[in-house]
Parts: sequence; structure tokens; C-alpha cells
Amino acid sequence: MPDIMLENDDVLKVYSITSGQVITAGKSGMIIDLDHNALHRDMDLYEIENKRSVFERVIWLFHEVLKLQHDNDNDNTQDIEE
Repeated sequence: MPDIMLENDDVLKVYSITSGQVITAGKSGMIIDLDHNALHRDMDLYEIENKRSVFERVIWLFHEVLKLQHDNDNDNTQDIEE
């Protein structure tokens, strides 16, 4: 299997176990970021070799999913208000 495929597999593996471990802000509990300590721990747990690349791509994926969720929530709120 090509290296890029293995790295994508690592990203999905780490994302799937880390994505629920988040940092929240304020009383609203708004999710602002993935817990970087948890991400590093999970990469160590799975003995990820290219940690920097996987870290960057997991963070990117997390924020892309978060943006989609926010956009979806905003769309649903607009539907209710109309």
C-alpha cells in the first residue's frame, strides 16, 4: 500500500478515537478545538510514525467537520425563524 494511503489510515484512526475529546469555551460549552494532549497521547498509543503530518491533518479534519456542523446548525436555525 502506498505511504499516503497508510498515512490517511492513521489520520482516520486517530481522528475517530480523539474527535470526542474537545476543548470548550464559556458556559455555552461551545467547542473550539480538539484536545491536543489527547491527540498526542493517541498518536503515541497507536505508534504513529509521522506525527507532525498526522497531527496537522487530524486538526484540519476536525475543524472542517466542526464548520460543517456549525453551518448545518445555522441552516436549521434559519428554517425555524422563517
